[in-house]
Amino acid sequence: MPTGGLLSFPAVFRALPRVFAISAGITASALLAAQSSPAPSATVSPAKAKPGVVDFNGQIKPILDSKCSGCHSAEKRSGGLSLANYTDVLDGGRSGAIVRPGSSAKSLIVEHLTGAIEPRMPFGGKPLPDAELALIRNWIDEGARPNPSAPPAEPKWEATLALTAPAVPKSPWPGWSNPVDRFVASYMAANHIPKPAVVSDAQFARRAYLDIWGLLPPPAELDRFVKDKSPGKRDKLVARLLADDTKYAENWISFWNDLLRNDEGVNYYSETASRKSITKWLLTSLESNVSYDRFVAKLLDPVSPSDPDGFLIGVNWRGVVSASQTPALQAAQNSAQIFLGINLKCNSCHDSFISRWKLKDAYSLASYFSQDEKLELYRCDVAQHKYASAGFLYPELNRPIPSNSMADRRAVAAAIFTDPRNGRLPRTLVNRFWARLVGRGLVENVDEMDGEPWSPELLDWLSADLVAHHYDMKHLIATIVGSKAYQLATVANDGKPVKHYVFRGPEIRRMTAEQFSDAIASITGDWHVVQAPSDRDTKPQKTKVRTNTAFSQPALFGKPALRPVSWTPRADAPQQAPVEKPMSHAPEPGIYTREWRTAASSLTRSLGRPIRDQVFSTRDTQATTIQAVELENGETLTHWLSRGSRRMLGQLPPDPKSLFAAQVNRNMTNSGRPLEGFDVDISKSSKLYLIVQDALSTAPDKATPLWVDAVLEGPHGKVPLSSLKPMDPSGLRTASGNIDIDGVEDTGKHDAARVKLASVLVYDIAGKGFTRLSGAPGFEPMQLAQGENVQAKFFIFDKQPDMDRLTPPLPETPLPPAPPVKTARQAEDRVFQYALGRLPSPAERQIAETVLRDPAHPGQVSADGLADLLWAVVMKPEFQLIY
Repeated sequence: MPTGGLLSFPAVFRALPRVFAISAGITASALLAAQSSPAPSATVSPAKAKPGVVDFNGQIKPILDSKCSGCHSAEKRSGGLSLANYTDVLDGGRSGAIVRPGSSAKSLIVEHLTGAIEPRMPFGGKPLPDAELALIRNWIDEGARPNPSAPPAEPKWEATLALTAPAVPKSPWPGWSNPVDRFVASYMAANHIPKPAVVSDAQFARRAYLDIWGLLPPPAELDRFVKDKSPGKRDKLVARLLADDTKYAENWISFWNDLLRNDEGVNYYSETASRKSITKWLLTSLESNVSYDRFVAKLLDPVSPSDPDGFLIGVNWRGVVSASQTPALQAAQNSAQIFLGINLKCNSCHDSFISRWKLKDAYSLASYFSQDEKLELYRCDVAQHKYASAGFLYPELNRPIPSNSMADRRAVAAAIFTDPRNGRLPRTLVNRFWARLVGRGLVENVDEMDGEPWSPELLDWLSADLVAHHYDMKHLIATIVGSKAYQLATVANDGKPVKHYVFRGPEIRRMTAEQFSDAIASITGDWHVVQAPSDRDTKPQKTKVRTNTAFSQPALFGKPALRPVSWTPRADAPQQAPVEKPMSHAPEPGIYTREWRTAASSLTRSLGRPIRDQVFSTRDTQATTIQAVELENGETLTHWLSRGSRRMLGQLPPDPKSLFAAQVNRNMTNSGRPLEGFDVDISKSSKLYLIVQDALSTAPDKATPLWVDAVLEGPHGKVPLSSLKPMDPSGLRTASGNIDIDGVEDTGKHDAARVKLASVLVYDIAGKGFTRLSGAPGFEPMQLAQGENVQAKFFIFDKQPDMDRLTPPLPETPLPPAPPVKTARQAEDRVFQYALGRLPSPAERQIAETVLRDPAHPGQVSADGLADLLWAVVMKPEFQLIY
């Protein structure tokens, strides 16, 4: 593997045995094969019921064929609904059952045929004649029989609002004794599934570590667990993993970031406010295991300064796009989807075609989050001259609102969402967690909780148990992970829809993008570095530092507008009397971090990390061409594995410290703070490296960075930086005319080096006698649109920097660093044990030894060879999949 550029498949691997003949395109989803069994037919009511009169095949089906087949045939299935045969009619569509046997008045098909629920059906056609409508009503009221002599049909399952814990059944199998296992054992026995065995301790531990911490089990910990013979060790492991609040929170925060549309450093246009991060609140809430009802209430009704008001700001980021996409309606749509498993997107524009929710339902819920007490209804962007006041989707939960203020309306909304009578809230969370941990929800579509669960009883018991334990999310995870249902052998799923799903065990899953990255960092010890979070923009900086005053503050722009960054004199420099002055706004020190805290890369995007501009309740796990390219030839992974191999071997040199570092932000609403100057000692420097990097700008193409009035002072006076020629001038911008400084009034009086947003300028100053460099970073004025921003980091080094570590990190890492590997066997064992939870086979070890041999240095491990070995192992399905 080369250290830069594209990754070429090493020659030694071209003829490798099958164990290493892996393609990155063969990812998790490409390996899954569908398994399903038909569900047993539904029971029916006793045949002694009074015979019906209306015949489905002779009287009802002809009406449906002539009036409805254009949209609801077996092939077309508009809204997921087919009316092609009796079974399809009883099955219903995505909105659930359309027929309630014995009650035509409550049947969705009749409500649409009469226009009680819009749109009236047949869509775009003439209403059904009264005689045909009467036949359909009579057929349903008689029990919706397949023929007059058959017993009435059983009503299709429907989601309820109230939540009651069902009785726990007796287990047909010894050892399946906890409540979850008793439900699952009874279910499996009823579906004629033989008693299955649980996975090995090693497989269970790998699952549990990845699901709770998002990290692979360290080899020593895995070895101790496997050798442990004490009873109940699996429950003890789960409890120990959940007790580590930091590792738990840093794994599950990605799950909640997807749902809550939270992403660090990404801003979008909003008519009310720019996107605001809730990371600090979210991470703290997960670390302290805030109860779920309290968690939801804070998101819907942020009151105190520390509350996550960014959630409601975040869901409103598009501003007013259309009548159905106002901030208030977006708040209603996202809150209903995330917390209730209800899709309001269609009926924010018109009465839904696929569910019972109406236009007024969406507007009523939105009124809780609106500046206005009442909202005018718009149907397909056309004003209806009707208004909706605050009202919940389930009217029986409505509460009086103390006043018409938005604060009171939000408070009432939070109280209704978390009302103990609202069984949708705990059911939706339980279903999301089950899907995350087991691979498929109890209700398949986690955003449509009106769908039928494969075990309604298990869903209700888990939900009632969550409520009984005060909405403790860690308790819910422990209950699921501690069950045999979670610990069964995995089954394959090819992603195709299954009409009659039968649970046989957890589904094979692929690591998330964050887990994949954190696994590489764990193995190699080479973690990402980010700037430490800071409250300095909202809190006054009270810290003071001692500063050498050998150089006077430069009076740039004709006034002392700059705040020079403090500099540390050389040990051999004359000592001056120190004075105290406020600390500058230089970036906080870097910290080693896990993947979740970093900006997404092309690699993690290809592995499924979403752009969080909408709610993501599930991630795409299908293999793609882009994913294969990133894994096989992507520069990100190639460079990281090259660094990682050198980190494992102890060959990475210490990171040099910068002489100056600052981040400068520019947006339309901020004309610029006082420029932050630098005044640094370069008396012992032979080269200078001036670096500018993008810091997650939304308009990087408009950036116009400058090194403003930068001068070098030496024995012959001051020399402008702009008069010197860098060793490589490609980082300079070509422009002419006076240089104006963004945010500074006295324009046209300044000198500056115009540079590109991503630039590295290297100046050779050896032997020139320069002792001091002063100036400031800044921008030329730029025209930004509403919501656009430019953010850049400016650095000065006098030693060649590591471009991956421009901000030197603090020493603490997410996991304790392992000692450097010294021999090929140590390298082989570490890679295989950490990545796969096992030692290499004899064939794998023989291949690895060949790869790791360094021809130029006999007896030493080749860093490039170790990078190749790492790549080959992380490409294995055994690594990327959770079995």
